[in-house]
Amino acid sequence: MNRRNLLIGGAILCALPNAAFAQAYQPTRFSVRTVGQGPDVILIPGLTCQGAVWDETVAQLAPRFRCHVLTLSGFGSPAGPNAEGPVIEPVVAEIANLIRAGGLKSPAIIGHSIGGFMGLRLAIAHGDLIGRVMIVDSYPSAALMFMLNPTPAQALVLATRLKANVLAMAGQAAAPAQPAQGPSMTKVAARQPLLDRWGAAADQRVVAQCLYDVTAADARPDLPKVRKPVTMLHAYDPAIGFSKEGVDGRIAGMYAGLPGVKLVRVDNAAHFIMWDQPEVFQAEVERFLA
Repeated sequence: MNRRNLLIGGAILCALPNAAFAQAYQPTRFSVRTVGQGPDVILIPGLTCQGAVWDETVAQLAPRFRCHVLTLSGFGSPAGPNAEGPVIEPVVAEIANLIRAGGLKSPAIIGHSIGGFMGLRLAIAHGDLIGRVMIVDSYPSAALMFMLNPTPAQALVLATRLKANVLAMAGQAAAPAQPAQGPSMTKVAARQPLLDRWGAAADQRVVAQCLYDVTAADARPDLPKVRKPVTMLHAYDPAIGFSKEGVDGRIAGMYAGLPGVKLVRVDNAAHFIMWDQPEVFQAEVERFLA
């Protein structure tokens, strides 16, 4: 067999689901697609996003890592148990069960948006099971996006309002995105239709509850409990009108209680850093996993 055929064969092998792992544990709150060979990496998408948001990252890592790509139940699939009650903490507990049942050895966690919050909660509540965490543009509480230092009562009011707003809109035809909304998520216009499709396919009950969970919660008091390496990538877009120094200071304040956290600003990027600055993102992933 020549070198070309060996490379093709290797690529096919990395693209095939790991059947033995898939049989080890059957989660109910998310689906998992496992591809590649090597040390384990768990990739968690953000709100309404499906696992395909990580396709480029999986292509980068699968030849050297075993990638477990999650999609929450309700994001393009039946909501299952996510249709009622809390979502975030039960999903975190089920990820911990996935790690145990699958025999994963200190997997690295990469999470975007609410996926980053879940990665942080894993490090707090199940740090003995994981190796390290990369948080991609996420905060210890979503309430920090709206208020400088919300009290628990203020965060709860905001969370309740956000959930009610989403549920009130459920079942209505999706309104066309406002011009400012696309760039706030990604600066790559060609990606916006995909986000729109994922948003339309998501169960709004799950969306509403996830927003409630990450807004009412505040992980900051628990940050000193984390004993595993954490890298946090945050986006900076000059269009937001704030200085780099101001944004850096705000992020540093949010994560001040996290021992040894590595904060990395990614310039000229909106929320989907992996799409807006793919080369920078890929380089940071390599450094994170080295």
